Amino acid sequence: MSLARMAAWKQAASIGVIALVVAFAFNALRAEAGGIPAKHTPKKAVKAAGADTLATPAVKLAEVDFAEVDNFFRNELATFVDARETQDFAKGHIPGAMNITVDGYKAGKQKLSVPKGSLVVVYCSGGDCELSHDLAKLLAKAGFKKLRIYSGGFKEWDDLGQPVEK
Repeated sequence: MSLARMAAWKQAASIGVIALVVAFAFNALRAEAGGIPAKHTPKKAVKAAGADTLATPAVKLAEVDFAEVDNFFRNELATFVDARETQDFAKGHIPGAMNITVDGYKAGKQKLSVPKGSLVVVYCSGGDCELSHDLAKLLAKAGFKKLRIYSGGFKEWDDLGQPVEK
């Protein structure tokens, strides 16, 4: 190998080493801002450390209006879940809806028995009622991906003269 070629290889190796040192230093300075971790932490270890939010990707909980809900209902495209208390559900609900309360779900007494990729519409009384949002968050944590919240709730459904099951 010629002297010129050997010098070129040494120069290339030196540039490579310098680039690596600069890259690692830059990454270390940016660690708080999302730098590349030097050591991979498996999801199980993250959960064990109590950081469930890092291990579970966030699912956006989209709200839907009556027109969308009516389409889902008439075309049988979704499973409807009423998050209201059992006594309210018994007084009337969207036909075919299942009743799952937040407390019942948390206690493991009630569960949603549909594939996790199914479209699920969760509703409650509408207005200021947050039960549908609370239940949808729990369902999202359990792995359900296609969740929608009917913001008008049962009140809007009933006020618009839609069918009611008792």
